[in-house]
Order: sequence, then C-alpha cells, then structure tokens
Amino acid sequence: MSVKTIDAKDLVKDIRANLMPVAIMEKYGVSRGEFNFLLKKLLEARAISQSQFDQLHSPPAGWGFQCAKCGAKGESNVDRCPGCGSRVGQQREEKNLPHIDERPKVGSGPGTYTDAALEKTVCLYRGSLDRAGFYNVKGVRQLSGLNWKFKTQGWVSSTPAVAYRTVYFGSWDGKLYAVDLETGDLRWEYQSQGPITSSPAVCYGNIFFGSADGRMVVLNAKEGKEIWAYRVSGPAPSSPAIRAGSIYIGSADGSMWAIDLKSGSTKWRFKSGGIASSAAIVRDKLCFGSYDGALYCLNLATGTIIWELKTGGPISGTPAMTEQICVIGSWDGHAYAVDVETGELVWKFSSRSKIQGAPAVAYGKAFVGNSDGKLHCIDIKTGQETWRQSTEDAISSSPATAFFSVYVGSADNSLYVFDVNTGKPKWKFQAEGGINSAPMLTDTTVIFGSDDGYVYALG
Repeated sequence: MSVKTIDAKDLVKDIRANLMPVAIMEKYGVSRGEFNFLLKKLLEARAISQSQFDQLHSPPAGWGFQCAKCGAKGESNVDRCPGCGSRVGQQREEKNLPHIDERPKVGSGPGTYTDAALEKTVCLYRGSLDRAGFYNVKGVRQLSGLNWKFKTQGWVSSTPAVAYRTVYFGSWDGKLYAVDLETGDLRWEYQSQGPITSSPAVCYGNIFFGSADGRMVVLNAKEGKEIWAYRVSGPAPSSPAIRAGSIYIGSADGSMWAIDLKSGSTKWRFKSGGIASSAAIVRDKLCFGSYDGALYCLNLATGTIIWELKTGGPISGTPAMTEQICVIGSWDGHAYAVDVETGELVWKFSSRSKIQGAPAVAYGKAFVGNSDGKLHCIDIKTGQETWRQSTEDAISSSPATAFFSVYVGSADNSLYVFDVNTGKPKWKFQAEGGINSAPMLTDTTVIFGSDDGYVYALG
C-alpha cells in the first residue's frame, strides 16, 4: 500500500487506541522507514504530541539487532523482526532479567498504610480479576447530569479506578492523577517519563500501573509518592492484576511478568507477541491475548502454558472469564468463547469488523463492540446474537455492566447506556472527544476518560 493512500484520521485513531508500531505497520503495509515518515508528518501537523512521537518512533534503549530487510531495530533475544515480521534467529536464553529500581522508601512489603479498611480495599480494571466488566453497584440508571470534569494535557484512554473516595487515572501527558470523587478537585499528580494508558489497580493502600517508559510503578495512594518501580522490557499499557502476593502485568515486548509483591523479584516471565491485554485470572489459570493472534492460558504459579487458541488477527483487548468460559475479541472480527479447563472452542461469533476492546460478560450474555460502531449482545451458552445497537463511529472502549445496564463509549464522542435484555437505549451523554476509556461504575456515578483530555463524572 502506498503511503499516500493512508487516511491520516484512521492512523491517528489507531495510535490513540494504543496499537503497537508493528501492528500499525502490518495494517497499512508500510515499512519502518515509511512509518517513521508518517509519524513525522503527524507531529508537524500537531495531530500527535512529541511524547507520542518519541514513544512510537524511537526504539527502546538496549535493543540488540537491526533487521537487514526493513532496518527496524529489536531486542537481541527475539526471533522475529518487530518491523516486518521476518525471522531473525532463534530466541536465546535470557541472562539479565529486570529488577526493582528502588526499594520501598516507607515501611516494607506491599504498602505503607496500617489502617485495616485501607488494607482491604481493592479496585481492579474491569471490576475484578476475572475482568468480566461487571460492577455489583446501582450505576446511573437515569442521568441527572455532569457532576464534574477534570482536564489533563493529553488523551485519557486509561480506565479510572475509584478507592478511598478518590479517582485515579493516567493520561497521555505522562501523569497519574488522583482527584476527589465528589468534587473532581486535584489531590495529587505523579509525573512519569511516558504516556500512561494503563488502567491503575488499587490494593494495600497503593496504586499499581504500567507506563510507556517501561516501568510498573507503585505509588502511595494517599500522597502519590513513589514507593518502588519494576523495570519491564518495553512500554506497559497492560493493567496490573494482583493476587496471592504477586503482581501480573504484560509489556509491549510480548512478556507477561509475575512479580513478587514483597521482594520485587521476578517469579516467572512468559514471552509471546506484544501485549496490551491485561491478565484475567480464575482459580489457578491466567489468560491474556497477544498481538501474535493467540489467546494464552498459563498456570498462575509457574507461568507454564496450559493451552492456547489461535485467532485470525492480533488481540489487543483483555479476556472476560467465568468459571467455565473465557471470552475474547480479535482483530479478525470474531469473538471467541473457550472452555477454561480444556482450551477447546465453545463458539465463535462474527461481528464482521475488528474488535479492539475487551468484552463484558454478565447476565448470561457477552457484550462486544467493534470498529463498525456496533455493540453486539451474545448469548453466552449458544454464541447467538440476541440484539445489537449502533453508534456513529468505532467502539474500542470496553463495555461495562451494572444493574441490568451496559455502558459503552464510542469514537463519536458519546457514552451510551442500553438495557442488557432488550438493547433498548436508556440514556446518552455527549463528550467533546472520542471515548476509548472503559466506564468505571459506582452506586451513583459513571466515570470515564476521553480523547478531549477530560475525565468525566456523571450522576
């Protein structure tokens, strides 16, 4: 495909959706050099920021080879070029694993709080470790209006986390923000060295999140002070999962990491293609999707592979799990339901357009959005569509459910709410930019980020 035929608007949308450079180059059929040229033109037109340009244009430090075919640089231990996909050699044994940059400054182990209520508070992306996108709250059944909105200096595709009467979220301006849940007033902010698209996890009085500067960062939830950080090999758009003394997070180089919460040491590392997906956990199984097109299931304790399912395209979204079924969407336009124990395909549903976000699973149904702007409701047992609704642009936001309602954002700048059983619209809110952030729900509020740089709280 000629560079001249590429629609700049589509390219910017893919960048905002946190697609990896290799995935973008594959989609548009361009080389690393052509991709860098396009990035330069977008920067000159102010369609992307300098930090976004730096993140996508410059290969991470420490990469060990340059592809003879396309000129792209890559890590010395990969077996395929990140630019053109050609084989560059067999993967070699890793000698130097990443380590904790800094020991805890205050206290020890997982946190700095002693209050028992704070220790018990846990808030995770998609609502729980199974990443089902279900919130056991009332939500906003009838919209009264805007409670507040908070302005950042970049797109907000990070999904907010709510704990301790505070809303925590990241922005493409490189900051992690903490704002008051009731008023939207700033409590504190933390500056990283790259965009933060990871959705923060809150546990043990601390905030855990990944950053494009290649770190998994732990902050004190009360004051935003950095406690320690773990270096991963590449940007970390994945949201951390925390269970049984371990942190699980994926990185753009294709690694899924298991990190000991107390010592900060590496428990295990599993290598796949690039990972934007977050880990979903049920019992002793950890599942995630990869840009290599596979859905992986690993043993939680050892990181060894139990099964994998190949799809026809990259997977950027997070799986949604039940005790029996794992549901995932792929860029090939299909949603897949897989038996958690065996890895066998239960059903496959065609949405006829790319699926970038995570599905939601609740009320015996799976809810899946696609790039045609359709929200599909699928019977979880049969894989048959029960209803669909249309928005006016692509859906890359991951749906969330609460009290028989499903909430989803669209690139048409709107947040939609539908009845889970009938698909009947309940209400709609218009923001000033596309919505890629997944909605976060409480008993009285829905909170989400937008490409206009705002985080909105509706009630």
